[in-house]
Amino acid sequence: MLTTETRIQLSCLATALLLSMTLVVQPATNQSQTLPHSTVAIRCDSVATAGSEFIVGLVFSDTTMPVAGFNLNIEYDRGPLVFDSATLGSLTAGEWEYFSSRSGLIDRSDTGSAAGFIRLVALADQQDAQNKSPKPRSLVGPGELVRIYFYASERKEYQGRSTFLRFIWTKCDDNSFSDKNGIKLYVSRDVYDATGKRLTNGVDKYAGAASNCFSSRRNTPIRVFDFRSAVTVIR
Repeated sequence: MLTTETRIQLSCLATALLLSMTLVVQPATNQSQTLPHSTVAIRCDSVATAGSEFIVGLVFSDTTMPVAGFNLNIEYDRGPLVFDSATLGSLTAGEWEYFSSRSGLIDRSDTGSAAGFIRLVALADQQDAQNKSPKPRSLVGPGELVRIYFYASERKEYQGRSTFLRFIWTKCDDNSFSDKNGIKLYVSRDVYDATGKRLTNGVDKYAGAASNCFSSRRNTPIRVFDFRSAVTVIR
């Protein structure tokens, strides 16, 4: 039987998922040609000390349009890095009203794989009875959206080895943002790996939203955000 707390959490998550649904039927426009482009980056130290806490930030690295929510999906190696927790970052903490994080194996059927994911969902304003509104500054970049806490493994086989933290796309609404009205969905424009190499859109799960995500005539997502991944070395 579901507890009251569980029902509230499920209700919040259902609200968050509305960000990825077609709420208003609108014809496709050339709005993507006029909107400013912004960057979402994974920020971390280039070296992680074995046996110590390792902190990663997901940031708007430049000025952005106002956003009202996000659905981010990060891949990491569960061998060298052990996920501990995630919180709202310095930009959104104390202002945004809903945040959840979930982690697990990307492919549970592959017993030899250590590839893990962290899904991060947030809403700025839940339209609840308290009617609290986040400050406008918390809706725009630059600033830290999320802070993720890891533990760097002490196992010798990982020391001196590079490990990647990167955005991953398995669904069209992965790594997406809602506009301030909860109507438009902003998705990936360009994606860059940890070396700064630009990847071709949609060719694999690390290269952004696939072209078939834009085939619907109903409220087509808009390519707005660039995404940059990161790499660290365990020492």
